[in-house]
Amino acid sequence: RTTHNPASPQLLDAAASLGLLVQEEAFDTWYRGKKTYDYGRFFDQDATHPEAKKGEKWSDFDLRTMVERDKNNPSIIMWSLGNEVDEADGGERSLETAKRLKAVIKAIDTERYVTMGENKFSRASTG
Repeated sequence: RTTHNPASPQLLDAAASLGLLVQEEAFDTWYRGKKTYDYGRFFDQDATHPEAKKGEKWSDFDLRTMVERDKNNPSIIMWSLGNEVDEADGGERSLETAKRLKAVIKAIDTERYVTMGENKFSRASTG
């Protein structure tokens, strides 16, 4: 698992050459953030990168570019929306965010699983 951030191409190439399986993870936080100056400040902001699509959020842009870059690497077995994301509280906003992020991935890669690390058993669902 590439904890909290996308892996470098060099790491993924090494994993592929060694036959290792990789779960590539995009985020450690979503829109609330865990620290004052972390990625959460930009998650829902419009991306200003020259290759961003009009109206695309930074979270969607970063996730899309990760999947586009690494989708052909044979070591990747699944994509992760995040690790212990505090915002994933089962509320409407968090569910809509997870669905939106999953849709970004599935628009590019319909074959691999999408997962997310969750550390709060009380939020677990059997459905």
